[in-house]
Amino acid sequence: MNLEYFIARRVGATTKKSFSNVIMRIAIAAIALSIATMIIASSMVAGFKQTISEKVFGFWGHIHITNDYNHSNNSSGGLRTPINMDQPYYPFIDTLDRIEYSYTEYKENQEKDINISINSGIKHIQIFAKREGIIKTKDQIEGIVLRGVSSDYYWDFLKQYIVEGDTLALTSDRISKDILISKNTAQRLKLGLGDKLLVYFIQSGTTVARKFKVKGIYKTGLEDFDRRFALVDIRAIQKLNNWRPYKNYGGQLILNERGTPLTRYDLEDGLSGNQFNKLVRQNPIRLKGVTSSTENTWDYLEGRMIEGERFDLSDTATQAAVIPKRLAQERQVQIGDTLSLNYLDSPMDDLISLDVVVAGIYEAPNVELSNLEGSNSRTTKLLFERTIFVHWDFLNNINHRLAPQISGFEIYIDDIEQLEAIEKYIYKVELERRGGSGYPYTIRDMEPVILDWLELTDMNEVIILAIMILVAIINMITSLMILILERTNMIGILKALGASNWSVRKVFLYNASQIIAWGLLIGNVFGIGLCYLQELYGFIQLPEDLYYVSTAPVSMDMLTIILLNVGTLFITLLVLILPSWLVSKIDPVKAIQFK
Repeated sequence: MNLEYFIARRVGATTKKSFSNVIMRIAIAAIALSIATMIIASSMVAGFKQTISEKVFGFWGHIHITNDYNHSNNSSGGLRTPINMDQPYYPFIDTLDRIEYSYTEYKENQEKDINISINSGIKHIQIFAKREGIIKTKDQIEGIVLRGVSSDYYWDFLKQYIVEGDTLALTSDRISKDILISKNTAQRLKLGLGDKLLVYFIQSGTTVARKFKVKGIYKTGLEDFDRRFALVDIRAIQKLNNWRPYKNYGGQLILNERGTPLTRYDLEDGLSGNQFNKLVRQNPIRLKGVTSSTENTWDYLEGRMIEGERFDLSDTATQAAVIPKRLAQERQVQIGDTLSLNYLDSPMDDLISLDVVVAGIYEAPNVELSNLEGSNSRTTKLLFERTIFVHWDFLNNINHRLAPQISGFEIYIDDIEQLEAIEKYIYKVELERRGGSGYPYTIRDMEPVILDWLELTDMNEVIILAIMILVAIINMITSLMILILERTNMIGILKALGASNWSVRKVFLYNASQIIAWGLLIGNVFGIGLCYLQELYGFIQLPEDLYYVSTAPVSMDMLTIILLNVGTLFITLLVLILPSWLVSKIDPVKAIQFK
């Protein structure tokens, strides 16, 4: 039998009839209040971090890949440099449930091989596009960023925040005119389901308008996001931005013949090779689109055709072309030959080859060349000597030959703790090794303010826990000292009977542990119960514009609660060893006489 524990229980029973009973009750209440406060604080901090992180990540994804090096543009809506949708990592990357890779790091002139193994993977990847605009109603006007989404959009997150209407239906071949706006925007602009609105855009120095119909209204509670963004069909944004596959190539296409060697031949005008090459650089080859409405072009060339004939304008799939005599000589092609031309659609694309079949050859107008050394020389003869006539549809069919253009990709991952490691995987493997294009950014790069604010809550949690443990320690030290003072006679008797100082100290430590245990029990019931009621009924309300949530979120983790209890018990008892040392200073003779 444990003698010290037996005596401690007897002391606890007799204490109920003494003055120290009130002090013990206060100690139990202090312990209970401390542990309850710690449970509530840790649960609410975890709830805040989980709820707000889920909102931010659900709205934006965890990682973005764009062609814009300035990642701040991702969240502001300023993305203007498109990226090709055809990438080696899209869409297969979302099949990765485990990631392993290695790379060499160079630091201080030394090579170091680094191997990374991640047990989690990538949940989803989706495309997006953006365009800033202005919403105008009868009596309201407001800036907005249209966020174009496709059929691969991850609706699981946003569905839970739809307060009216439904999500966008994007499976049709036609561009949807529906729009999903926030409740914040709907209230300010006095819009409801089914209402139509105009969104104005600045394009090529002029204002253009597009009409949309409100399909749904959402409310995430992320005030800044809700105020700025609306969701539409990504194809509407591609068309607005003049991006493929809706790019309007118009009636003339200027080619980039970079890398194509020019064949030197006898120049009829007596120009030197350097002079001719300079004019060629200043006046690249142009493809001129011809339709049935431009018959005057044919009439103009009719008397200048020296070989072949003009092509049939009713054949929209034709690759036939009428080329100038000088270009035919330069490229050494004849009627029926295929002429391969280089074209660069955007700085982020590769050169592609456009093949035309020579149907006719014409002589350019005999206009004198002038200003040969001028950097901006544009002469009529040289213009025609570099112009190839093709069918109008041949130009616009480039939309189907090249990859669609978008603002970028959003990636959702399984484990937020692996965010930086997976971002590095995308950069090192998918972009550098496999030839993908773009720059990867994490949500921490794009929305640092919100995530820094969440990290500050960790500091608040630490401060609260430290204060509550300090309160518990101070109360227990005070209670133990009062208990020792009240039991001075008992201490003297035990010492006189041969009990060691440590044995007597253990009696009071056992007694203190009983007080702490009761405090922990009551505090757990109160703290867990309050968290459960908050989770069930949400009676603690918060201003949503400040905290991004309307009710205080709670996320209870049993492991955290157990660690809080064990930590409080251990730290408090450890600290109580010091005041229990007073027992060794008590003289048995004086203690027995003490009243």
